[in-house]
Amino acid sequence: MSGITTGKNSKKGSEPRTNWARLRGLTGAQIRAGLRKDPEVVQTDPAFWAKDKVVMPRSKKTVTMRLDADLLDWFRRNSDYQTRINAVLRAYMNARLESVEAESGLQQMMAGSLADVEGGRVMSSRQLMRRRARHGKR
Repeated sequence: MSGITTGKNSKKGSEPRTNWARLRGLTGAQIRAGLRKDPEVVQTDPAFWAKDKVVMPRSKKTVTMRLDADLLDWFRRNSDYQTRINAVLRAYMNARLESVEAESGLQQMMAGSLADVEGGRVMSSRQLMRRRARHGKR
């Protein structure tokens, strides 16, 4: 490998912050020692990964949409702004889905309660619980 720095600099005209020549000169033992000293490096074992699963990325589609200029400027402050916009939209979608599911569950519960109306008389919650207990319902 040559001593030439590769990759993009974070800002135009700025010097690269990585000393590649020094890094290439490190031995395996020096690298492992550096990792042991780094408080952010956590060793993992099979138990750490036991409950994890591989999640394949979803396919993406290219779209053209019109956004308010200030909104787009705000997102573009970060280089991964498209990923962030996607994450915000996904969070909104998930919240709406949970809301719809909760509403559907509430409607089912209400329908079940309405089915417990006998002869035009709504039972008290205590009466309803007793009746359901007798019939094995919860």
